[in-house]
Amino acid sequence: MPATFIGRSFFRDYDQPREMISYTGDKLRWHSVDNLLYEYTRGDGYPKKS
Repeated sequence: MPATFIGRSFFRDYDQPREMISYTGDKLRWHSVDNLLYEYTRGDGYPKKS
């Protein structure tokens, strides 16, 4: 799988890149419009208590 497809949907055809957020297990993943991938776990301080 090409690295540019990580976190992107194969089933949708967008005109422009879109931000995508997913939460699986204990990991929150955010794929930005700029093609940057951020991953957070509970040990990283997510979710923060208010």
